[in-house]
Formats: sequence, structure tokens, C-alpha cells
Amino acid sequence: MKYMIFSKKHLRWILLLLMVMHFPQLSWAQKQVKGTVSMEDGFHIPGVNIIIKNQPTIGTVTDVLGEFSLEASPEDVLVFSFIGYTTQEIKVGNQTQIQVTMLPDIQELKSVVVIGYGEQQEKDITGSIGMVKPETLTKIPTANAAQAMQGRMAGVQVSNSTEPGGGTKVRIRGVGTVSGQSDPLYVIDGVLSTTMISVDPNDIESLTVLKDAASAAIYGNRGANGVVIIQTKSGKKGETKFNFNGEFGVQTPMNLYEMMDINAYKAYANDLFVANGAIRQNRWVRDDDISQSTDWSKEMFNPAAVQRYNFSAAGGGEMGNYRVSLGYTDQQGMMLETGYKRYNVAVKSNMKKGRFKMGETLMFNVSQTKKRPEQSNPGAAIHTAPQIPVRDPLNINSHGYGIPTEEISGSVNTANPVYINEMKLREAQNFGTNLSLWAEVELLPGLSFKSNVNSSFSAFFQETKNPAMDQGTALFATILSRYNENFSWYSGIFWDNYLTYQNTFADKHELTVTAGGVLQNENSAFTFHTADGNRDGLESIVGGVKQTYGGDKFTKRMLSGFGRFIYTYDGKYTLNGSIRADATSQFTKSNRLGFFPSISAGWTISEESFMEQVSGVDLLKVRAGYGEVGRDLALSDRYVAAMYPNINYPWEGGAANPNTGGHVIASLPATDLRWETSEQINLAVDLGLFRNKLRFTTEFFQKTSRDMILNVQQMNDLGTGIDRDKDFMGVGLKNIGSIRNQGVELSTYYDNFEGDFTYSIGGNFTYIVNKATELVKVAGVDTPIMEGNQRLEVNQPMWYFYGYETDGFYNEDQTDDDLEPLAKAGDVRFVDTDNSGDITDADRVNLGNSLPKYFYGMNFSAQYKGFDVSLLLEGKAGYKVFNQNYFELTNTTLKFNRLAVLDGNTWTEENRNAEFPVINASSASQNFSDRHLQNGAYLNIQNIQIGYNLMSLIQSNVINRLRVYVGVNNAYILTAYDGYNPDVWDTGSSSGASIEFRNNATPTPRVYLAGLQMNF
Repeated sequence: MKYMIFSKKHLRWILLLLMVMHFPQLSWAQKQVKGTVSMEDGFHIPGVNIIIKNQPTIGTVTDVLGEFSLEASPEDVLVFSFIGYTTQEIKVGNQTQIQVTMLPDIQELKSVVVIGYGEQQEKDITGSIGMVKPETLTKIPTANAAQAMQGRMAGVQVSNSTEPGGGTKVRIRGVGTVSGQSDPLYVIDGVLSTTMISVDPNDIESLTVLKDAASAAIYGNRGANGVVIIQTKSGKKGETKFNFNGEFGVQTPMNLYEMMDINAYKAYANDLFVANGAIRQNRWVRDDDISQSTDWSKEMFNPAAVQRYNFSAAGGGEMGNYRVSLGYTDQQGMMLETGYKRYNVAVKSNMKKGRFKMGETLMFNVSQTKKRPEQSNPGAAIHTAPQIPVRDPLNINSHGYGIPTEEISGSVNTANPVYINEMKLREAQNFGTNLSLWAEVELLPGLSFKSNVNSSFSAFFQETKNPAMDQGTALFATILSRYNENFSWYSGIFWDNYLTYQNTFADKHELTVTAGGVLQNENSAFTFHTADGNRDGLESIVGGVKQTYGGDKFTKRMLSGFGRFIYTYDGKYTLNGSIRADATSQFTKSNRLGFFPSISAGWTISEESFMEQVSGVDLLKVRAGYGEVGRDLALSDRYVAAMYPNINYPWEGGAANPNTGGHVIASLPATDLRWETSEQINLAVDLGLFRNKLRFTTEFFQKTSRDMILNVQQMNDLGTGIDRDKDFMGVGLKNIGSIRNQGVELSTYYDNFEGDFTYSIGGNFTYIVNKATELVKVAGVDTPIMEGNQRLEVNQPMWYFYGYETDGFYNEDQTDDDLEPLAKAGDVRFVDTDNSGDITDADRVNLGNSLPKYFYGMNFSAQYKGFDVSLLLEGKAGYKVFNQNYFELTNTTLKFNRLAVLDGNTWTEENRNAEFPVINASSASQNFSDRHLQNGAYLNIQNIQIGYNLMSLIQSNVINRLRVYVGVNNAYILTAYDGYNPDVWDTGSSSGASIEFRNNATPTPRVYLAGLQMNF
């Protein structure tokens, strides 16, 4: 074998070398690895590319169910990539099943932002627009999704009602007008609304806030206070996906007032009688009447359950998609016998064929609210005398409830509050539906026409039942029962038609032009009917006597045209302009038409060539904008004179016998009334660093409202018997005055979505100052406007508190030569601010802002494998609150029960450093002063939530996501305020200034909750 190249010896060495070379492959055998790739919300992603790192030719893609399978060894690293999402690397190790959640790539994902009558790439935004992520809307256990905006974005101030099913007060960049209509416009799938309480938070796909006029001017007449645009969720292409969200929680009342017990109350009563120079005579708190000590605060406010459930089904195909959802909310009230229930149904679908698309959204809701009775007064409830028992089985006339005894006299005669809430009834039912139908056709490449017909209808019915009652006093005893019913309804039809042209020229010129018109027709009406009946109570109007009734109807019509262009050059320079013309039926023909233009521009400096050498800067953009938006009236036809009926004229019998009935003029016709206009300027800088993980935004804004619609006092000869403090009697509407809000907004966010531990942290801060720049002129001089203890004055903050400064207490009786000759030892001492030598009205001064100067929010979220945690803090500062509850509960001249803090803390000769004045202090001591006000600053740990995705523990081909969580809302409020909540909902003026009213303030709830989220 002379031709043999290798001998047997050589072959043995070659085989040995080959075995050594393949040893790693023999020792690390490959195995089958399977898994599923999904989004954050649990929906599976088809088409995800999966390769073995450093071996790009070996890999696979996920199927339509988001599943994959491939051969890999334990040392291999799998690389998962998908357009718009962050690439992830996972080492195989000993895993045979891998669950992957793809997270959005902040740098590469081109977010689409919903704007008025269209959409826009986030990178091209030139106005001031804020967004709330859909997943954050469901973290707050509330029926009102507007509450979820609190603390989430700069420039948006949110205050929440503590009542079950209560509303939300939203102010975008300050109070926009003096007349109180400062709520933003809500646009829900094209339907215009004044609230979003009827929308289930689980149904919201996107929530966008148009904060400046450059963004909101496209809505013209309704955009003066900002616009909140809501788009509900749609189905996606693929098989039907089911989604369930369930949540249960317990509300507990926070910061309840600690009242005097029976012994402290008796001592206070004795001291008050002695101070009055009267003999008690066992008339108030008897010596033998101290066994009973009722804590009415705890009787009226107790823990209550809250629960929310939502179930949806969604899917779609090549020609369209669909989604159906059902929602249920049940919020029991912490206040006795109150609560709220709501049922939601939402249906949404769309279809397409060729160039034609069409779709609809139907939202339907029914709610029931059990309100506190009209006679139920939370403030009066907690200061009810403690010796009154809650129940007294022997008292037949009061249905077995305890009542004040005859020995309790004077103004202390308050009815049993438990009796009122349990025996009286005030229930309301609300029905609402929003319907949006739209069709769109592509006429030419890039040119489309869209028509929307949007309809909104709501009906409200409320009934109250007040049986006859005997509470031991004439003040709270009624012989007849009373039944009352109120009915109101609203209907609105909005028809939008517009053309949109969108095209890109020469790869650098992007142009979008929109033009169209809107037709609006809104109608509303209300009626009321009251009847008295027998002692046992009426169940309806039928059978009642002494019936009264009334009602009214309002109509509003509007015709509008609008146009807008958005031009971007080379991804660097963007120009956005719009104009809207509105003609409204609210004004006379000569003043009906209003024009509202806007212009804004943006320069993305980071796209310039000279920025290529600047490392770490991924985004640097400046924005500027100017615009005008308008506001008309909520009521109809105010340019027509209003009449007030049932006025008695003293024609024949003189003033002593005014027996001739008739009508008088309530207000003169406002024939010159015109649009109220808000001019707004916005300047902003956006900065993104480190692949846009760290982002900053700074914005400066100025909003000036001019031609404000104010009620102005008219001449004195409008008629007789006119009460000028009631409705519009004796006043007329005029376009007079202007106010200005200006401030700075700061926002910063940092996101890290790489690795097993991902997190996001952000914060926002707003500084805002406001002042009146023009008011009603009398003899050429701006005249301040008073509303209660608040004042509106040129060059001063809006609705500041106006009263006396104090300087402790007098330690001795005052003489005729002193500032206050009638003041006694222990009375409040006021400051002579004008140095006149006397305490007069002229000594009243500005005691502080009633509107916050600062508000802020901070949020943090993190995820590690199956665990996730989120934290939200929010707060306000730079304002005072008139805590009327606290003031009245520490008033030393009243016979009601008092706060426990008053015990031993009133002025006496031995206790001159006391916090409160002498018992039975003079009436002057009660003058509104800085003693009535408290610092409203607070920091609220609004939401803490911890969750875990159980999919890492179970194997299922049906369930895609199974998350459980626990959390707490309003975990702790850090504040020096002594009331229920420094972020007061109840307000003292139409402008929304800060007063916590004694008669309707209720505690803030701390909510402990647990929930389940499941996708399958």
C-alpha cells in the first residue's frame, strides 16, 4: 500500500484530536427551549426575532400566539428583538421554558399623540401636551378616571371629592375665569363632555391633555380651560383576547376630629353659663346625665367597602376589529347610609375595505347614588351634644332614636344625625350614553375625508323622602312628611366633517393639512315637584298636598369652521398653525362670531450636523407657541332680559300691605355680551440624554383671560323686593375685566428597561402666580369684588383671603382710650394696620393666597422578574385654607360640643398663653382673621402598589397573564393642617378658592385594596 498517505498510527492520533476538538459539544448537549413573548399588558407578540448571540444564522421567530421553540445549549444567550421595543438578551442556563416581556424602546419608538381632529408624531409636537399612561389609570381605586391624573403631569392640578361617586376638580394652568367655569373640555372618542366620570378607567387607551392654546385652539369656544382627549381601547388583529380586572378594598376615614367627652363638655357648659352670668338650673348637662357619651364623629363615619370589576373581549382580522367591555363599580360611603354604584357597557368596532373605513363607539352607563339627606349636615353631626343617645327604644315618635331632651335649650337643639341619615332618603339615578359614528374614505393618495356624528344623552332623576319627625324641639319637629323629585336631561349632537391631506415631498418636507366644519346642537331641561303628605311618609307625588313645581329649558347651537397645517422640514423644523371660527347662539347676532388663531414652532437642535460631536445628547428641542381660545356661557339666551316671578307690589296698600303680585326684572338684557377670550404664550425646552433614558422638559407659560363675563350691579330701580344676593337679581352680565396666570413647569424622567431589574422614576413641579389685571370700574377706578371673606382686586392674587391680623389676646379690659373700647380680657387683639388709632374695616388686609402657588408629583415604578412595585406622591403648597370646621368647633361662644383641644386651652387669668380666647369671648373676637386660616401645604403618599405575575409559577396555554397585587391609597398625608384634607374639594367662591365648609366637608378615605388582573 505504497499509496497510503496515513498509517494506522497516524489515524489513531487524528481520531483522538477530533474527539478533543469536539469535547465541548459532547459535554454541553443542546436541548429544546420553548417560551412565549408578550407586551407589558400581557398580549402576545407574533414576529419577534430570536437568534443565538454570535451565531446570527441560528434562530427563529414567534408565531401568531407569540410562542417560539429552538435548540440551544445552557451557555447560549438568546437575543430577542422587535421593532419599537428594547432588545433583550437572556442566557438559557437550565431553563427549558422562557417567558419574555418586551418593553418599549424610548429612543426608537415613534409615539403617536392624539390631538384635535387627528394624530401627530410625538417628535413633531410644538405645543404643550401631557399624557398619562393607560396602566396608571387603573392604579387608583376610583370610579372617576380624572382622579388618576393627580400628580402625573406638570401644569395639571386635580382635587378630588371625598363623597362616593363624587366629581373631580381639574384646573389646567390655573383658574381660567372669575365666573367659576374653569373646568376643561373632555373629548371622549369625539364626543364633547364636561366630565369623564362616566368612563371606566379600564376602557381608556390614551389620555392626552392639551394645555396651551396652540394645541387647544382647534376646539375654539370650548378650549379656554384646556382640553382632555380620551380614546377608548380597540381590538387588535388576532384571535379573541379576554381581559379581567377585579379589585376590592376597604375605605377608612382619616383625620377624624377628636371631640370633648361628656365630662369635658359638662365643664365647658358650666363655664359658659357662668361667663354669661346665668344660672345653669340643670338645663344643659345635668349632674345625673353623664352616663351617656356619644362620639357622633365615629357614629357617622365608618369603614366602607369599595369594589370594581371589568371584563372585556377584543379581537380582529384583516378587515376590522372589535372590543366589548362590561364594568361594575360599587363604592359604599364612609358616611352613614351613603354609597355609589355604576354599570358600564362599551362597544367599539371598525371595518375597512379598500379605501373606505368606518366604525362606531357606544358607551352606556347607569349609576345610582345614595346621597346624604338634605338635612344631613356633617359639621353639625359631629358637634351634636354627646349626652344624646343614638337610640332610645322607648321614643316612639322618633322611631326609637334618641332625641334632645327639654333640658337642652337654645341653639344646642340639634337633631339626632343618625336618625336623619337612616330615616330620610335622597337617591339619584343617572343614565348616560355616548355614541360616535364615523366614516373615512381616501379620495386620493394622501387625501382623506372623515365624517363623525357624535351624540351624547344623559338623564338624571332624584327623589327625596322626608317623613314627619319629632326630635323634641319645635326646630326639628315636622307634622307633615315631604316628597320631592327632580328630573333633568341633556342631549347634544356634534357633526364633524373634515379633509386631511398628508404627504412627504423629496424625503424632507412633511406636510399635514386639515380643514373642516362642526355643527353643534345642545339642549337641556329640568323640572322639580314637591308635595307634603301624612305623617307616615309619601312614596310619590300622588296623594300629596301643598304641591309646588317648576322647571326650565335651555338650548345652545353653534356652527364652526376650522383649519390647521403642520409642516416639518428635514425632521428638524416644525411649524404648526390653526384657526377656528365659532358662531354661537349665546350672543346677539352682531357678537356671535369669534375667531381663535394659533401658531407654534419647534426646532430639534439635536438633529443638526453640529450636534454630532456632542456625545450623550439625543434630544435637544425648543418650542414656542401663541394662541387664542374662547369661552361663552353655560346658560342660554342671556342677552334676553330675565324676569323674576311671584313678587308682591305695594301698589294700593302701600309698603305695609304689598298684596299685588307680579314680575320684576331680574337682570337687564346683555345685548353687548361677547366672547371671553384667553390669550396664551408657551415657551419650552426638551432635553434627552443617554439614549433618551433621562429626559427633561421646562416650560414657561402665560395665560391672560380678557373680556371676562362678570355679573355687574345694575341700577336700583329694577323693581321692588329684589334680593341682590340671589341668582342674577339686580345684576347684569358684562364683558369686564381680565386675569393673568403665568408660571413655570418642570418635568424629568429616567427609565432603565435593560436587564432583569427595570425601573422608571419621574417628577414634575409647577409654579404659578395669578392676579387680576382689570376689574369693574366705578368713576374710572377699578373696584374690588368681595365674595364672602375673599377678595378680587387689581394687581393682587385672585380671591385672596381678606381680614384682620391678630396679636394674641387682651390681658385686661379695654377702656374708651384703647383701640377696642368694648374688648374684655381674653378677647382677641387685632392689629391696627392703618395706624388710625381704631380697629375698623380699613384694618383688614391680605391674609394669604387661597389658590396654590406650587403643586408637584413624584412617581417610581420597578420590575424584577415577576415582581413589580409602584409609588406615587403628590402635593401642593403656597396657599392658605379657611378651615371653617375647625374654627366653629373651637368657637368659645357656642353651646355645641367642642374639640377636645379646647379643654384647658382657653384664656384665663391663670392661663394667659392659651391658644384660644376666653370662654364667651366677645362677638368681635369672631371677626374673620388670620386665626381662621391654616397652612394648606401637604405631601400625600397617594398610592403604593406591589404586584406579582403568577405566570412564572404556572404553565398554561390559555392564560397569558395572571397578576395579583395589593396596595393602599392616601397612605399618609404629611401636613400641618388640622382638618379632614388640605386639598379641599368644597370651595368658598365660584372661582374654586380654598374653604373646607362645616356643613358639607367629609373625611378623606385611606383605601386598602387587593386585586387580580388576568388575560386569556
